[in-house]
Amino acid sequence: MSNRRTTWITGAALIALVLVALTWMLVVSPRIEQTSALNEEVAAAQDANGLLQIQATTLAADVARRGELEAELATLRTRVPEDAGLPEFTRLLKGLADESGAVVSTVSVGIATEVTSTPDLPSAPDGTAAPALAAPPAGMYAVPVTLTVQGTLDQAKTYAGVLQTGDHRLFLLTSLSWSSLDADGTTTVTLTGFTYVLSADAAAAVADEAGASVNSTEATG
Repeated sequence: MSNRRTTWITGAALIALVLVALTWMLVVSPRIEQTSALNEEVAAAQDANGLLQIQATTLAADVARRGELEAELATLRTRVPEDAGLPEFTRLLKGLADESGAVVSTVSVGIATEVTSTPDLPSAPDGTAAPALAAPPAGMYAVPVTLTVQGTLDQAKTYAGVLQTGDHRLFLLTSLSWSSLDADGTTTVTLTGFTYVLSADAAAAVADEAGASVNSTEATG
């Protein structure tokens, strides 16, 4: 009797172990895997929501700055226009000269060439390397300009400084030279440099007028 009871107990224990194993394999383990996968999906969704929130915040900031950004764009278009605008440019040159007391005698423009690279800036006096300039935008053209100006050297220097500052059309001065001074301290100053346009069509329009000289009376028309 005792042996039969022992056998029955042992068999029942084995059956219980088998049931536990089957429960683990068929119910518990799949649920754990499902829960793990669900946790991963939740984490991914949270990451995506966080990214969307950042994008939404950035977009809201850009919308809030729309007026400021449009003003910056308008300034950039003024500085580097998409059309030749040479009559307006010559009037600008004369107007800036009037502010300095100098008088523009002639304005000559050359043939525009596409800007394909930027110059390397020199290092600082202490040896610190200058930062690299960003590549120019596609379709940017440099227009060579030569001006002759009448006035004192101080007036010419003031004019040269005004040409390169402010929110008006961009002008890069590359050289400044002058003849001997007259008895009243005035001289003829020659300034050379570049202005820029941002389209091939504008560059072609400049080419149509290349080599033309505009005196100060024509520039005011």
